[in-house]
Amino acid sequence: MACNVLRRFPSAAVCVVLCLLLPSGFVGCSGTEVDVGKNPRITASGNVEFDGQPVPAGTVSFMNIETGYTANCTISGGSYESGSSDGPNPGENLVMVDAREDADGYSMWSRPWTKKVVVSESGFSEDFSITSDEVQPFDPAILEDDD
Repeated sequence: MACNVLRRFPSAAVCVVLCLLLPSGFVGCSGTEVDVGKNPRITASGNVEFDGQPVPAGTVSFMNIETGYTANCTISGGSYESGSSDGPNPGENLVMVDAREDADGYSMWSRPWTKKVVVSESGFSEDFSITSDEVQPFDPAILEDDD
């Protein structure tokens, strides 16, 4: 499973969530290239469950509160993982989980689940257990035409 550094966030919903949750000094919703010497990338790994079951597909995104840099890890079979060259920056990060039934399907929730975490310089490993009480289910019927 690869983790890819993003230049843009994966969806408008994530951008809206980030813009609302970020300090007022941060402007815009796009990442930038990383100064490797100044802002190192750290390995990240863990499992993601929804109501006690592994999340089949989706993403775990990290956005460093201080640098604004992002990393996007693919969820496969309930697990996510990044290498040391493409994971999150150390420090306080906003984690966003977007769960899907399959890689090409709709999001399971109307908005990504979020949590603030601290990524240490030695790596990040955390499992996320999300319950239906914490998220709003996504209804794909809202995307259908009324014709």
